[in-house]
Amino acid sequence: MAWPLKSLLIAVILITSFKSLNGRTSTWGKKLPITTTEPEDPDMQVIRFGAILPHTSLITVSRSHNKKITDSLDTLTKGRNAKFNFTKYKKSLKPLIVPLPLDPSPTVVLNALCNQMLPANVTAILYLTNAEVYGSNAASAQYLLQLTGYLGIPVIAWNADNIGLEKVGIFVFVIACIIKCAMAK
Repeated sequence: MAWPLKSLLIAVILITSFKSLNGRTSTWGKKLPITTTEPEDPDMQVIRFGAILPHTSLITVSRSHNKKITDSLDTLTKGRNAKFNFTKYKKSLKPLIVPLPLDPSPTVVLNALCNQMLPANVTAILYLTNAEVYGSNAASAQYLLQLTGYLGIPVIAWNADNIGLEKVGIFVFVIACIIKCAMAK
């Protein structure tokens, strides 16, 4: 379970490296105060990682989710075997983890984004659900993805209800990428 989170975190860092945002500027362009957890070097970009996970009443499951995300982020940035040399230029802070119910109302989604994610100035969001029935949370997931799209926050989402809906489209896209790469050589 840890290696998919590491690859997702790598994708977040790669996505944010192409985005030219100052680490201290919020989405709305206001300067945020420097906290003690930010690096002292003003040239170092700060990456704030947010995660929206399914709410559970089992504390062991919640702790397990939090530990896996935090450990993946730590091994990516602080591990001795770190293969990436971007830690000189980017600083990752502790991830902000927000639990949401499986079928949240629009008000709950708005509160999670406006009251928790935006004030923390997250750079990207990992959105995971454990709904296994198609349609149980499709509307709320689409609402959350639409709002984050308007805000310009990249989202890495895994919704089990959307598996295989566009297999033909993905297959065509992969073939188009292979052909384009072959023509470039």
